[in-house]
Amino acid sequence: AANAALFAVAMLAAHDAGLRDQLDAFRAEQTAVARAMRVGSPA
Repeated sequence: AANAALFAVAMLAAHDAGLRDQLDAFRAEQTAVARAMRVGSPA
């Protein structure tokens, strides 16, 4: 369900600069969290 929601937001963001900025910030935060994870460490 989360992937479908993100896809829907991405489609809407194509026509809404504010939403696009929020989506970009969300994705950057998720990327930073994922890069900080280490194998074997609790999430």
